[in-house]
Amino acid sequence: MHFIKVKLPDLQKDGYLGDKYGGNAEAKYKNENGDAIYSPAIEWDAVPNAKSYCLELIDYDATPVVGFIVPHWGVIDLKTPSLKENASSSDKSLLQAVNVRARGLYRSDIKTQEEKDRLNAAASFYIGPRPPDKDHNYHINVYALDIESLDLKVPFFLGDMMSKMYGHIIAQGSTHFRYKRCMS
Repeated sequence: MHFIKVKLPDLQKDGYLGDKYGGNAEAKYKNENGDAIYSPAIEWDAVPNAKSYCLELIDYDATPVVGFIVPHWGVIDLKTPSLKENASSSDKSLLQAVNVRARGLYRSDIKTQEEKDRLNAAASFYIGPRPPDKDHNYHINVYALDIESLDLKVPFFLGDMMSKMYGHIIAQGSTHFRYKRCMS
């Protein structure tokens, strides 16, 4: 398997991602719920014979705080080896996974399936880092695939993405960054 080099063009020299991409951002980079929704630019090596790419952004450091790994972003069926800054909000063609904002709505027995799907679809976007306890490490994983599509529809979860990718990954790579603790 080949290794993909992944980079964040706006990563600071100290390894931290800028404030505008997370909970320390100014209000103009957040939605009405106060979620940071302004996604960073991400680039990776093009892989010969790759028919599509998938990406995930996860926070393992959240586990001691909230009890689980936090999914911040997932994108599937990408045809180019990059995402532009603010792609999550500005590129309406992106197929994005459900993020942590859903908070278990799918398993809730108090809502109809249609309502669960609607709420999960509404939580299918980039949600920036917001570490409450200390600076956290965040991981971006990129996968090159030998198929054009995972054949998933929104809403889908990172687990759905991973299940569909098995047997189709021809290269992968990762990078990480840190984000400063959020005081609010």
